[in-house]
Amino acid sequence: MKKLSAVLAVLAGLGILVAVSFTVHGNNPNVLQFLPDPITDFMTDHGWVSWIGTAVGALAILARLSVESRIERSASPRSRR
Repeated sequence: MKKLSAVLAVLAGLGILVAVSFTVHGNNPNVLQFLPDPITDFMTDHGWVSWIGTAVGALAILARLSVESRIERSASPRSRR
């Protein structure tokens, strides 16, 4: 479960990174001048990838929270009420 949580954290980070970089490039194409032309051309032509990056990041964050919750529940002793 801990490995799954780590993978989800990386996936969330990558999704958010893609979303932010596409959004920044859409607002000001000169910001990411250090990237090769094929990458910036792709970013210009495919702005919808930002939405996918946002969705992937959000879903990975929610899945990670769910996994962390399950880890905590399995680690804590059951209390009777």
